[in-house]
Amino acid sequence: MTYRFAFAAFWAAAFIAQDEFPPPLNAPGVVKGLLLRHFRWWAKQDHIFNVDGTLQIRYSYPNMHIAENYTSPQSPYWCLKPFICLDLPEEHLFWQSQEQIYPLTRANVGLDSISMIWPPRHIMCNTQQHHFLLSSGQWTTKAFRAREAKYGKMAYSSAFGFSVPCGPLLEQTAPDSTISVSREGEEDQWRVRWSPSEAIQGEICHLAEVLPTLISSWKPWKTDATEIKTTLMPPTRTWPGWHFRIHEISHSGDCAVRVLDAGFAISAETRDGVFIPDVNMGNDLSRERLPPDGGWYSDDTSALIMSKHGASGVVDYSERRIHSPTTQGSSKGKNAMIIHADPNT
Repeated sequence: MTYRFAFAAFWAAAFIAQDEFPPPLNAPGVVKGLLLRHFRWWAKQDHIFNVDGTLQIRYSYPNMHIAENYTSPQSPYWCLKPFICLDLPEEHLFWQSQEQIYPLTRANVGLDSISMIWPPRHIMCNTQQHHFLLSSGQWTTKAFRAREAKYGKMAYSSAFGFSVPCGPLLEQTAPDSTISVSREGEEDQWRVRWSPSEAIQGEICHLAEVLPTLISSWKPWKTDATEIKTTLMPPTRTWPGWHFRIHEISHSGDCAVRVLDAGFAISAETRDGVFIPDVNMGNDLSRERLPPDGGWYSDDTSALIMSKHGASGVVDYSERRIHSPTTQGSSKGKNAMIIHADPNT
């Protein structure tokens, strides 16, 4: 993300190399459109520049927490790579072609498709409601800043950006799309999912649908036997736009643990650019009663927030109480909540 629209350099290089692509990319106007729309989107981002006109480090606004330790003020200038298209002669098809937007339909992009991408241990979920991937076995041993957030989360979305931590407290950890664990008495220290054991493929049948799953295990601490086995399941026709996470928790430590699973992070602003008021929407979630500018709802087993960028929610379908030897047969009750993440996460 530091390099911004450098990603679009692929399309500029395609013209330089005169590569041939299958439809619809065989039309020069379609490829031209992919490149120019990158430029137009970034031209509207007023905060990508510092006050002296140089490019700042991060995405569409400054955020040093998400930068890598090798990032420097020169790093954003990789974004200049797409401008190699300026080397094309005036008579080239790039300049002569009319820009096209290829219509997205079920037939030509395979909407509502679920596919396993095995080398990185991903399930790509491409539905009309949401485009995201489930991830189970990816991580790195390199000492990157916020590596657990950048590589180890269970889901990454093209609609909702992910968070990186700025401190140890829950609001500072901002653990979206991952599972977090803390020991009793150490609620200000959270361990987020990291370095899972080798992920394996599985499948599950739901109402005549056979769906791929990813299964892996993770140990929060080396000093006790706590282990969490997670199965990730993509959306179904019955529940489009949602995905499922099944956690099997084995705990035999000396103290109780608190386990937190979190959904996608989402903007807390209304369409008018003000913060959603801290008022629960209540129990009536009928479409007629939903606030037009955004709001939030939570109870013991579910939470939902609606803002200018859509809706994000979680629902807990597990049993109401968890049995474990360390708590003499039962554990404390569950609850769902909205986490107000700190700025710069």
